[in-house]
Amino acid sequence: MKSYKKAIYLNLALAIVLTIFLPAGIVGIIMGATRGITPLLVAGIVMTVLGFYGAPISWISYSDKKKSAQILNLIQNENVYSADVLAEQIACKRQEVIGKVNSLISKSYLTGYLLKDGELVANNNQKRISTKNKSLKCDFCGARMKETEDAYVCEYCGNKIKK
Repeated sequence: MKSYKKAIYLNLALAIVLTIFLPAGIVGIIMGATRGITPLLVAGIVMTVLGFYGAPISWISYSDKKKSAQILNLIQNENVYSADVLAEQIACKRQEVIGKVNSLISKSYLTGYLLKDGELVANNNQKRISTKNKSLKCDFCGARMKETEDAYVCEYCGNKIKK
């Protein structure tokens, strides 16, 4: 959770900086144009464009990360494992929750769980195995990968990785 909080704080800082860029850039344009200071004019234009386009995108990203953090908190601290209950708790759609949970699992912010039919299932088989000096662990659920002739297959979720 700490690494995810760090990502949220970085996103918040970026959103604040980009928000400040818009009015500061406008002032820079005015000052640069009226006083004939070309570098200030150019910097003002760049800051205005970054603030105008970047700030809304950054704030939306921050909001999405905050929702994901709420989901992560509900799962880890409140033991809520149903996508329906999670969706109800954070006031969003079930499919959005499923997407966010899958994203948290794939980015390793949420480990030890597998999402099946809208329910989180604890995955107690997280040991890495070593075959031919290669560590094999499922990217989706963290379970062991079984070696077959042409691929490695996850024993838990069925994920396949071709050799």
